[in-house]
Amino acid sequence: MNQEKETIRELISKLSRCESQSVLVPVAGGRRKEPGKNTMGDVSRGPPDTLAQLGQTLATLKQRLENLEQSSRNNGSVQASSLKELLQNKIDDMEKQVLSRVNTLEERKPGQKNDTDQRNRVESTLTSLHQKINDLEKGQRSHSMRNFTYV
Repeated sequence: MNQEKETIRELISKLSRCESQSVLVPVAGGRRKEPGKNTMGDVSRGPPDTLAQLGQTLATLKQRLENLEQSSRNNGSVQASSLKELLQNKIDDMEKQVLSRVNTLEERKPGQKNDTDQRNRVESTLTSLHQKINDLEKGQRSHSMRNFTYV
């Protein structure tokens, strides 16, 4: 139970970092503030770094879901179901933010094939992750997280 609470705290922390990453501050004259000192520590500022950070976050989510799935198998408690719901809601929010951020990055640099490929991989991974969460909520174990990979 404590491990699941820690998992939720870590996911909320990652969500907050993603939210902070997507906010750009306008300054006088309509220009955007130049990225200065990185006060977030491990959160990068450039589009490729942002996509890499999102990929790392997805991999972390995968691991957390595997832990949750294992825990629910071991104890089968009602609390595990409520934690799954909480995680599902947070992941849904994060998925929307990730896709919004990817769209924003893609709009800034149109025509770059690598960004489009990266976006497609992120969208595919999010879809797979979303399906796995739905299966977990329904109590299905047919799709193992071991088959889930971030490309």
